Amino acid sequence: MNSSNANGVKKPVPRLMINSSSLRKTAFILALTILYVVTFKPITERYGVITAPVVAIPVVLAGWYFGIKAGLFASLMAIILNAVLFTIILVNGWEFWVEASWLGNLMTVVVGVVAGRLHKTLNNSAHIEAELRSRERYLTLLSMTTSDLLHPKEPVDRNYYLLTHLVNLFVADYGYFVDWDTVMEQGILVASTLPTEQPFSNTLLEPGESAVTEAALRTGRVQVIDNISNLERATKPALFRELPFPFQSALVIPLIAREHKLGAALLAYNTPHHFTVGEIERAERGGQQIALALWTVQQEADIQKRLRESDALAKIGRALSETEHVGLSTVL
Repeated sequence: MNSSNANGVKKPVPRLMINSSSLRKTAFILALTILYVVTFKPITERYGVITAPVVAIPVVLAGWYFGIKAGLFASLMAIILNAVLFTIILVNGWEFWVEASWLGNLMTVVVGVVAGRLHKTLNNSAHIEAELRSRERYLTLLSMTTSDLLHPKEPVDRNYYLLTHLVNLFVADYGYFVDWDTVMEQGILVASTLPTEQPFSNTLLEPGESAVTEAALRTGRVQVIDNISNLERATKPALFRELPFPFQSALVIPLIAREHKLGAALLAYNTPHHFTVGEIERAERGGQQIALALWTVQQEADIQKRLRESDALAKIGRALSETEHVGLSTVL
């Protein structure tokens, strides 16, 4: 079974894997139940009804594997099974089951429900713990990213540092950074994490050469490509310019601060990758924070540039004012 995301990309649903696992667990429970039925008569005839509580084992497994409802259903089936076995095998077994087995039946129901509840609680705890670890990792790497943007060791490599952190943050294979020229309305490929024999140089992208990047900047939303092979052939040439390493999946994060389009980061994956809702939300929040840091850096650079221009003009003005005293030729 396939489903489609917002971009029309089909993604497989791992239903077969889930069914296969469920079938194995169900088969194991049924095997234990059959073993219980087969051994009930010889063991009961020799040792008495000591085997009756053993039926709780499949009930516990049903609750543990499939939840509270399954545990409750299995316990009811176990009670009926014991009633049938007592009636068929034992003399006056029905009366014995009615009079003496009510406590065991109650315990069978309890253990089925408790097993399901316990498994659910442990699963929820494990999920919360994994989510907290993932969030802590995300916040740590995002903090490192913004810190390196604001205070880079080498300012000329600021974009490369940004890409490296984003690739690590979203566990991508490599990344590209596209700077956006608001005057020309064009993207400029300014950085990449791919190893190259020659120093990376800026590459001007013609309109339409990076449709997915332009779409991210136009909409202000993260663009997701789960599997490029599922896209229509007509859209592939406009997806991104020819790259030395073609990718299978991509996450494009727009960097927009206060309606100012700064650029976009394209994170590429060599294999098809299904992006969860949490990954997309984190990409959007991270992109907003990174965009603010980039905007701060650009504003600081503009302020420093204006200060240098003002200082130069002031020096020129002072020099011109001294022409009356030292002469024009000396000033020149």
